[in-house]
Amino acid sequence: MPIFLAGGIKPENIKLLRKLDFDSVAVISGIMGAKNLTAAVQDYYSE
Repeated sequence: MPIFLAGGIKPENIKLLRKLDFDSVAVISGIMGAKNLTAAVQDYYSE
């Protein structure tokens, strides 16, 4: 069964999740609440 992580995931804490075995991550409020959507997405990828 796929594991999907959601809730309170921010660029500064996403690296703590790397040790877990999961399939997907929801970062909706972290992106939609940002002033610059592109920069917000890049923040998640850079961490």
